[in-house]
Amino acid sequence: MPAKAVEVTAKQEREAKEYTITYNLNNGQVEGTNPEKYTVESEEIKLINPTRDGYTFLGWTGTGLDKATKDVVIAKGSTGNREYTATWEANKDTKYTVEYYLEDLKGDYKLEETENLEGETDAKATAEIKTFEGFTENTEHKDRKVEGTIKADESLVLKVYYTRNSYELTLVKGDYIESVEGAGTYKYGEVVEIIAVAENKDGYTYSNFAWETEDAGILENAQEKTTKVTMPAKAVEVTAKQEREAKEYTITYNLN
Repeated sequence: MPAKAVEVTAKQEREAKEYTITYNLNNGQVEGTNPEKYTVESEEIKLINPTRDGYTFLGWTGTGLDKATKDVVIAKGSTGNREYTATWEANKDTKYTVEYYLEDLKGDYKLEETENLEGETDAKATAEIKTFEGFTENTEHKDRKVEGTIKADESLVLKVYYTRNSYELTLVKGDYIESVEGAGTYKYGEVVEIIAVAENKDGYTYSNFAWETEDAGILENAQEKTTKVTMPAKAVEVTAKQEREAKEYTITYNLN
């Protein structure tokens, strides 16, 4: 001790430690910026929640959290490195489309029906294979797509194609018919000209010509020898026939 009163001051310098904040957005994105560093002196930090197409944000998990939490605040005075992970639930109402194409009589495929459906984001969707009368699904079509993943941007389009079936048209010579023309194999819905050549012999009167079939609606005019058939979705038989009656002649005598 010196021969006088003395004052001694103790001091040191300090610097706030810097801590890291790490985020795993799991394919989400944040509009704005969440800080990646902080110190014990930082003001309160409220995390900006991320968004993700096709998903609903359930909350953050990570440092100091015992469950998914949407409102996460790092209080002023907090310490330590932190990690946060975004958790998501796939939406169940993400839209996708199924298109059905039918082959026309020229061989081109035209859109017949569209279904606008909903499903779970990133889940597999499978198109219903429907039945169309007169058509068979074309499993070899180059653009066929009957399965796919439901995309968050709702861009999934499934496509199913159907080939137009062909059926046999049989023509039968019925009563007093010499010949028939037009038999063959034709596509469903195709319009086919058919011709009957009727018997016409001396000594007879002919009447009541008709084409007959179980599917009368396919004939344009059943009473015309030249008419048209619209092919149904099955093989069909059409018979041409007519009635005849022998003419009655008189015999006249002059006995003088």
